[in-house]
Amino acid sequence: MTTQRQLPVQRFTAAHELGHAALGHETSLDIDEILARSPFVEAESYDLREIQANAFASQLLTPVVVCSSST
Repeated sequence: MTTQRQLPVQRFTAAHELGHAALGHETSLDIDEILARSPFVEAESYDLREIQANAFASQLLTPVVVCSSST
């Protein structure tokens, strides 16, 4: 994780990495190229573990009020 990005990106990155741990993914070290890439990369370039960790992070960080039904 890097402090060179804005705080919301840091939060998402932390939640993403927590997702890897919670989902039982193997640990790995990210090379500088991965850390420097845009957070808006095409989904096809990710492997399934990355997609799962992104989904975990998104759900973790989404406020409950956004997810609750208004009916």
